[in-house]
Amino acid sequence: MSIYCTRDGAAFGPEDVKAMTTAYEAVLAELGLTDRANPITEVVACKIITCCQINGCDPNALRDLVLKQIRG
Repeated sequence: MSIYCTRDGAAFGPEDVKAMTTAYEAVLAELGLTDRANPITEVVACKIITCCQINGCDPNALRDLVLKQIRG
């Protein structure tokens, strides 16, 4: 799953994409996910995009929020 996508017609600038990519890589590393074909990677990407739309695109905040959501 590539983080370079849009969701619900949203478009992101280069800085937002960079922040989301950084958060995405950090979440995958924290969860020990190395297989990009693993379906959970798409879940991670979608959560990051949604959180960025709602809460802004700070990579550390995105990482923490997505990890909290996934871990419950």
